[in-house]
Amino acid sequence: MITVSEEKSVDYELTARIAAEAFGSKGGNFSAERMRWLYQRSFGEGSAILAVFDEGIKVGQIGLIHQRICSNGESGTAVQLVDLFILQPYRSAQLVRRIYKEVERLCLDKNIRFIVALPNDNATLLNERFLKLKPLVWLRIRAGVALFPPGLS
Repeated sequence: MITVSEEKSVDYELTARIAAEAFGSKGGNFSAERMRWLYQRSFGEGSAILAVFDEGIKVGQIGLIHQRICSNGESGTAVQLVDLFILQPYRSAQLVRRIYKEVERLCLDKNIRFIVALPNDNATLLNERFLKLKPLVWLRIRAGVALFPPGLS
């Protein structure tokens, strides 16, 4: 039986292996240390991991990184959605819907007012469909060139 619930003790080695398998060759490099840092320390507010289990075996997840943001002069609690992945044999629209329903439930239960996302093209559509998230700010890519090493100018 497939369940979606908050994972209280994350096995980062296992999570990195599942992420790498779920994303395949286009997923980049998933390391247990990077994931541990991201989930535990990146914004100093911790995280919640909503994991997908099949008979107690982890087959996917979505991460919610807790952070504080300021909007219209008010500080509020937010989560950033990261690392949504599901192993290929378990992927379905129904399961993705369950994951997003659990995200919504957790945010309501914990009085989280904002959801931040920096999605890829696939996740953009899911975020819009299931959570009704719309782009708020588009960041332009900018690049610069340093002519001198720092401290020599």
